[in-house]
Amino acid sequence: MDSPSACPFLLISRGSCSELDTQLLLSHSQGYISEKECQEACQMCEELGNRLTRLIQHLDPSKR
Repeated sequence: MDSPSACPFLLISRGSCSELDTQLLLSHSQGYISEKECQEACQMCEELGNRLTRLIQHLDPSKR
């Protein structure tokens, strides 16, 4: 798979990461996970989302 053809999959991954973040917030609000667990997991989602964004921009400069 060449770089430009990977971008749609990376965009889907970034969307899934955002969806997970929402699910984590809902899980916390319903009492399934603690605030600390939620904050730590949301931080990881944010970091992963940022990495995916940078990778997408690197592979396809038109996405900047």
